[in-house]
Amino acid sequence: MVMKDCPLCNLEKNLIIYKDDIVTVCETKNKKGHKRRIMVVYNKHSDKVPGWVEDWAIRVLEKIGKEVFNYTYKFVILSPRFGSVPQHWHLVATDLDPNCEDFEQILGTPWLKVVDVRYFKKK
Repeated sequence: MVMKDCPLCNLEKNLIIYKDDIVTVCETKNKKGHKRRIMVVYNKHSDKVPGWVEDWAIRVLEKIGKEVFNYTYKFVILSPRFGSVPQHWHLVATDLDPNCEDFEQILGTPWLKVVDVRYFKKK
């Protein structure tokens, strides 16, 4: 189901990086001072997802993130604890730039995964 007034159900097409039948990966509108900041969104309007959807979403976000965050050594996938749209399930991936406006919030948010991209950089 898609909700007409939900910003995550109605993502701007120019922000979308990847889409399949289950999830969409896109740039976040608010970068909060980061060079890049992306998120994975469940394609159905729901605040909860089955475990297999979360697993798939994390795998997709990790794969896309390795390309998007190629300018840094690590990025993190954050738990949805402080999600700006709590009524629609999504996860944010971000670099760890200490000069960004949300760095303290990143440190205070549980991390679902830390991804080291050093081994994936093209030589």
